[in-house]
Amino acid sequence: CPLSKMQVHWYKSLLLKDSSLLSSLQDAREKYESLMASVLRGASLTDQEQSYLDSVDGLDEKVAAVKAGMQAHVKEGRLTSGEKATLVGQVTAKIDAGEKGLAKRLEALEACKGDFAVPFRNRVLLLKVCVDLAKIENIEKRAGGRLMTQKELKIVGEREELEEKLEEILGKERGWW
Repeated sequence: CPLSKMQVHWYKSLLLKDSSLLSSLQDAREKYESLMASVLRGASLTDQEQSYLDSVDGLDEKVAAVKAGMQAHVKEGRLTSGEKATLVGQVTAKIDAGEKGLAKRLEALEACKGDFAVPFRNRVLLLKVCVDLAKIENIEKRAGGRLMTQKELKIVGEREELEEKLEEILGKERGWW
């Protein structure tokens, strides 16, 4: 059961989650600023917009905390190879656009190994289920068009149960880190 085929969105490092969170917070801040500008112009707000303004609190502090966490990931070298490539590309693009003072940041990113992997609790169970699913796929390939033995049918019949177990394991892992 190769993980690349399964489209597992749970296997993201903290930096990617923080990046998504930062983007959401910045969107919320833009909406907040837009609504505040409307209020300052004297426009009336709907009940939903007023409720939003009343519920939003401390966006700047939240954005600062997430950015600090992201910087800590980079400083500590907790980057996957994909994240490293993305960040190097972003910094290189900024340097090409003429931004100054990014050479040290680029050197630090390039020095990072980029081999961080997010740990998860049920690794052994996940591997067992994946191995069992791979065995089933192998049996099905070998069978081709011939009839399977009862032993093979019994093993292949467990596919649905194993796939449910796999979804259960992945569901438990989401958001663990």
